[in-house]
Amino acid sequence: MINTQFEIEKRDKLIVELQSRLDEAEETLFAIQNGEIDAIISPEGLDGPKVYTLESADSLYRNLVQEMNEGVATLTTDGTIVYGNSQLASMLKLPLEKLIGQRINDFISTKDIETFQKIFNKGFKTKSNGEISIKSVRGNVLPVYISVNTIKDLKGVYVVITDLSQQKHHEELKTAHEQLNKSLEALKESERVTGT
Repeated sequence: MINTQFEIEKRDKLIVELQSRLDEAEETLFAIQNGEIDAIISPEGLDGPKVYTLESADSLYRNLVQEMNEGVATLTTDGTIVYGNSQLASMLKLPLEKLIGQRINDFISTKDIETFQKIFNKGFKTKSNGEISIKSVRGNVLPVYISVNTIKDLKGVYVVITDLSQQKHHEELKTAHEQLNKSLEALKESERVTGT
């Protein structure tokens, strides 16, 4: 079968168009991964990952979430992070673009894995929360309060993670202060009794 010049040119145009569309798709996926486009990528699906683009009205909500003091993430049923805000990335000492696709369990302190799993599983039915510790990629451990709740129409949950390190530090200082006061009172009482 002999290809005519017309068929060759048509094929070449099609190849150029397909390459252009592939380049555009790769640029879009890169922008989604870097949070430049409002979308959620879910690794689940028979045909591979699914992309859910968000309405432009959701842009305001996403900007608000990015500015929160709490860490926020959207997780799939297996705990894969499909969205995260900059505060969570900061807590985990990980660039935001590298947060997407990670499994949340990799950042849970070993001693709290079982507790987290209970909170996580319950979050698919109703709001669930509790205190656990997370660890950064540098190994720093951070006490946090985590809330997990289901996402309607998507197979996943969202989590809100509040850093408790300052609160825990204040509690430790308060306890130390109370113990110091008790010791001082005991010392004063001892001095009073002995008359020195």
